[in-house]
Amino acid sequence: MPVPIRPRVFALDPLQSEALELAQKHFDLVLPTDTEAGAWRQQADGLLVIGSHVTEEDFEQVSQAGKLKFLSKQGTGVDKIALGAAKKAGVPVMNTPGVNVGTRMHGSPAQELTIGASGS
Repeated sequence: MPVPIRPRVFALDPLQSEALELAQKHFDLVLPTDTEAGAWRQQADGLLVIGSHVTEEDFEQVSQAGKLKFLSKQGTGVDKIALGAAKKAGVPVMNTPGVNVGTRMHGSPAQELTIGASGS
């Protein structure tokens, strides 16, 4: 039986340990400290963001590469993400409100992050 190909997902920010563990289980995960981290605009199937900015220029490059299928933002605010540019590039932006408040509200941060990322 062939091994399913896992989406190549780049985390722009350090992930909470539980979210990191789950993301590594489900994705070909590239961390901010990995040497190829800067190649996300060309190589990412998915993007995990906590506090990083994702600009209009980023989405222009993403659009040219044509690979990015989702952006999942941990937490409520999406003000650091160029939403209009994301829409124009065809990249859905999801957020997970409340996951950074506590680890056991409605689900763990890892569960919320994965649900948000896989819901596209």
